[in-house]
Amino acid sequence: MIPLASLWLPIVLTTVFIFIASSIIHMVMPWHKSDFTKVPDEDAFRRAVGPLHITPGDYMTPYCTSGKDMASAEFKTKIAEGPVLFMTVRANAQPSMAPMFIGWTLAILAVTAIVACLAATALPVGTEHGVVWHFTGPAAFLAYGFANWPAAIWYGRKWSTAVKGTVDALIYAAITAVTFGYLWRGAGAAQPLRGARQVARHGGRVFAVHWSRRTTSRSCLRCPSPHLYVGNFRYLIRCG
Repeated sequence: MIPLASLWLPIVLTTVFIFIASSIIHMVMPWHKSDFTKVPDEDAFRRAVGPLHITPGDYMTPYCTSGKDMASAEFKTKIAEGPVLFMTVRANAQPSMAPMFIGWTLAILAVTAIVACLAATALPVGTEHGVVWHFTGPAAFLAYGFANWPAAIWYGRKWSTAVKGTVDALIYAAITAVTFGYLWRGAGAAQPLRGARQVARHGGRVFAVHWSRRTTSRSCLRCPSPHLYVGNFRYLIRCG
């Protein structure tokens, strides 16, 4: 395990890179322009709904509160007649992008910090790039990739939107994996490791101790001496 604070650089850089990538995907590329479509006769719809003065919030119609309501003849009639809506109403004001950007940045930062926490617990300093990629990439994908699926499953959002969000998640996961993989080896270099730089004597010979992940192997790099174990950590004993 390495200190989480030593991973501050990959955490910050990953957050910045994902923010830039998401901005390009949503603001430059045409990828998400079809996520929402225009209702037929928008002006008539606005004239019909406007006088209701619906306050900002999440709404559904027809509305029900229990399984008993859903089984009622009245509710079934409303469903058959339509429309069936799940909708979000926002305030009647030009949306400010600053709070959205800040909220999205904090969300990316939170996901990245959690991924870093998991990786710091499981992977030691000096882990090969490929191992770091295979650990941090899937962890990030789980956070970003499945965020849109519940809306498609439960609230009828278009599956195409969920799929596109999943593809976005693959990009964010790749950014996370590459950034952490590239910076991992030097992330904890300034932090003292428990038991590192110790000198062990085995059979009258001196061995330098190097930290590594614990495995079932007990072979020395150049001799049959066992590894040195300190708590849950294994130290490769390299002949000096």
